[in-house]
Amino acid sequence: GVRKHIEIQKRLEREVRDLELKLISGQGGTFEDFTAGDIKARIYPLQTLAPDAVAKLLDKAVEEDRIHIAFAVTDHDGKGTLMIRCSDEAIKAGLHAGNFVKKVAGAMGGRGGGKPSFARGGVDASRYEEGSLAYRGVLTEL
Repeated sequence: GVRKHIEIQKRLEREVRDLELKLISGQGGTFEDFTAGDIKARIYPLQTLAPDAVAKLLDKAVEEDRIHIAFAVTDHDGKGTLMIRCSDEAIKAGLHAGNFVKKVAGAMGGRGGGKPSFARGGVDASRYEEGSLAYRGVLTEL
């Protein structure tokens, strides 16, 4: 009955999350790293994964690859989401993911904000190039 369908749906949702994580680990080769002063920055190409999966990609960049600030946009289920993640080291140096998202989301026809370590915003994903240029611009102004 209904219980069995709910169990099946939960299992399928878990499988989707697991597959997204596997996809993420395979996407490592496509990003671009650059430096702005002493800041190690990363830009990911436009994604199509669920925002939570892309957030894990940013966590990996900061926690495992020692990136100070990472940028990603995903166009998932017709919604554009911009995400920026800053390392603890970057925050101590004065970077704030929420402030970055406010500026970059504006360039992408959206808005957003968040904490110093992680922020997101709703954006027009078709304006990805404008967003990546704005991200670079904010970094070079530091």
